[in-house]
Amino acid sequence: MSERRFVRFLPHPRERVFRALTDPAELKAWLPLAAPRAPRAPLAPGAALTFDVPGAPPLVGEVLVSEPPARLVYTVGDERVAFELSEAPGGTVLTLSTEGANDAATQPRTPQASYRRAA
Repeated sequence: MSERRFVRFLPHPRERVFRALTDPAELKAWLPLAAPRAPRAPLAPGAALTFDVPGAPPLVGEVLVSEPPARLVYTVGDERVAFELSEAPGGTVLTLSTEGANDAATQPRTPQASYRRAA
């Protein structure tokens, strides 16, 4: 098991950032390796998530926590993905944490690989 954590300042309000994390059309703009088939916002704990990955079986997960616009936690494949959004002057501090098995053989096939490239 490995854990990764990324912190980024985004010059947008938390509501806008949260929407970018939960709206399937917006996810496609920054998550290029996987096309989400997410339920419509607001996401609720227990909601199923599916990400279509070209050339691979879909990745399936579940929403664990959804607290708009501050926190979103879900599973995808064998990973746990958490987004924490904190207000900051002029925007939002986004903290992305992932935890789970993610070796070199599976890394290119997971949406988290896109997060790492976009960061």
